[in-house]
Amino acid sequence: MAEKEILFYEQNGYNPIGAGWKKYAGGEKTEQVVSGCYTLYYVLSGTGTYAVNHIDYHAAAGDMIVCAPSDSFCCRVNAQDPVEHIWITFTICGKVSNYFAYPCLHTPQLRELFTALQKQIQQETADWYIIHNALQEIGELTGAGSDSDVQIVYDTARYIQNNVCSTDLSIGVLANRISVSRFRLVRAFAKVKNMPPMEFVIRCRLEKACEMIRSRRYSLSEVSQMTGYKNYSTFARVFKKYYDITPKEYRSQCSLPQKER
Repeated sequence: MAEKEILFYEQNGYNPIGAGWKKYAGGEKTEQVVSGCYTLYYVLSGTGTYAVNHIDYHAAAGDMIVCAPSDSFCCRVNAQDPVEHIWITFTICGKVSNYFAYPCLHTPQLRELFTALQKQIQQETADWYIIHNALQEIGELTGAGSDSDVQIVYDTARYIQNNVCSTDLSIGVLANRISVSRFRLVRAFAKVKNMPPMEFVIRCRLEKACEMIRSRRYSLSEVSQMTGYKNYSTFARVFKKYYDITPKEYRSQCSLPQKER
């Protein structure tokens, strides 16, 4: 795997944190990570499977994958058709652009922009202003396709992530919090996230639980309570269903020295 990476200090507006170029040898799979900010991946060549929140998106040249804060991500590369992509990690000050809530977009019109970025990154001539301007241009070029469904999902996701410890994150509660009907909420999630709202709630809770277990600061009972489960048995059952491993087994694996895993 060949790669280049450039890191930046934070500024105002769109805040580029880093950018890079990667070319995989083929047949590779990255580890699953949880994004702490926005990250977009633009496929320059090849084909790969980009999993965002455990949903697979099969991407080829001209496709762009976007991970929002708290999204989980991993990438699997086709052995016969290795991937080359550009990535940019950034934060946004103020109201988020609707565009960045879509996990996958076909944007061949951006190829020239990303090809130029690739050359600059490889030559280490790309600076903060170039990446910042690129992000603004991306938002302008793709913003025309956004709609209110994206804002509904964004507002709901923010509420869920900020209240993941609540035991009452029902569709009715979520719909009331953002002032839409239950039907409107369900339709927006189906369109934008390709999953029901309650599925998103479960995934947010479990990803937060995994983070807390890895920190080793809490008991498993505390983790279940702090991620919105009324009792440990329900938490353990759901955890096992999604990860095919119990919370106790997961904690044991996280406690093993690196060489023993």
